[in-house]
Amino acid sequence: HIGGARTALFSWLYARRHGGTFILRIEDTDLERSTMESVNAILEGMTWLGLEYDEGPFSQSDRLGRYREVAHQLLSEGKAYRCYCSRERLETLRAAQMANKEKPRYDGHCRNLSQNIGDAADAPHVIRFKNPVEGAVVVEDQVQHMLRHMARPGWPGPWIWSSSGRGGGRVHAAGYAAVERPAPVPR
Repeated sequence: HIGGARTALFSWLYARRHGGTFILRIEDTDLERSTMESVNAILEGMTWLGLEYDEGPFSQSDRLGRYREVAHQLLSEGKAYRCYCSRERLETLRAAQMANKEKPRYDGHCRNLSQNIGDAADAPHVIRFKNPVEGAVVVEDQVQHMLRHMARPGWPGPWIWSSSGRGGGRVHAAGYAAVERPAPVPR
């Protein structure tokens, strides 16, 4: 995957330039797409690119307990919400948007539902970020600096946790990255 290779190369260069540590992390929280074959493809790609990692590989799934804890903290702080939409509903929504030549995205159907819906602990759901409906979300990124995402109708945010016990709906089958650096980069 070219995006993963770019991230690995940047992280490796950044670690080397700043005396940091290049850590290989395998994003394996998506059960449908994460396979031993995809992990092996990453390891082979790293070898092909000549990028030697200092630590790892570490599996992201090793930290699922921490991710679950943070997802539930976001819920309790009102920064996230449970979405109970079925896969069928989401596929129907996507098909309708595509037919109307609209960009497919979740419509926020469950954003304002009472937290009591589906009280049963085993009711299938995902936890989504509760992005603002006005203003902007600003993220400081060490590569692209300040990223500003303007709020817009129908912008509910990606899901971050599934009741199946896995995190992140936008997690790739596997990925690279993590650089520890000794000090902040001056601007």
